[in-house]
Formats: sequence, C-alpha cells, structure tokens
Amino acid sequence: MGWFTRRKAEAPTVPGVPFVFLVEDLFIITGRGQVFTGKVESGTIAVGQSVNVNVSGHNFPAVVSGLEKFAEKATTSSAGEVVGVLLKGLDPEAVPRVTLGSDNYIDASAIKNIQITQA
Repeated sequence: MGWFTRRKAEAPTVPGVPFVFLVEDLFIITGRGQVFTGKVESGTIAVGQSVNVNVSGHNFPAVVSGLEKFAEKATTSSAGEVVGVLLKGLDPEAVPRVTLGSDNYIDASAIKNIQITQA
C-alpha cells in the first residue's frame, strides 16, 4: 500500500429515510434531458425510480434515467455522495427561466432552491 491511495468514502445509509437531493447546478443536454448536479442529503436513489422535482413549492414528476459520479456511470447513489442526476419526463417549463431581451435563459439564482425527492 502506497502513501497516497484512493479510498471511496462510504456514507452511512439509514433504511427508510426518504431520498432528498439538493441541486447545485443544471445542464440541459439536447436529446437526453436535464442533468441536475448536487449532493444527496438523505436516502438512496436508483436509475428507473420516479421522483418529484420541487420548484418553488410545485412538484413536477420525472424519472431518473441516469446517474453519474465523477465521470463514472452508476446505478444507485446514497446520502453524502455528489452526483449528476439525468431526468426524463420533466416538463421543460418547470425549470425557472429569466428573459433578457428576446432570449430565455435558465435562472441560475433559482436553481439553488430546487429539491428532488422520492415520488
């Protein structure tokens, strides 16, 4: 064993705790959907699971179609992990936007208030 070895931190998971994911950033990939990046605060999520995207007190249903941790695809993610969550079926109008001139942009300040929870 060397001086500098990589070891993945194992976050403690508690059975029965609901999934809560706090969004840090959002990327829209044409043809794939919205990718929300952030940290899993509690619970566990898996690809194929239904979730609710809470935007300003309104819930929008979606399905997790992919998870990615540090450029590696994953099938599950649990509390304490930083992850990208690819969602399908989310209404594009659910994402807060701001209009500048004749163009619409994602409202970066409102993204921090989005929360994804288990459906």
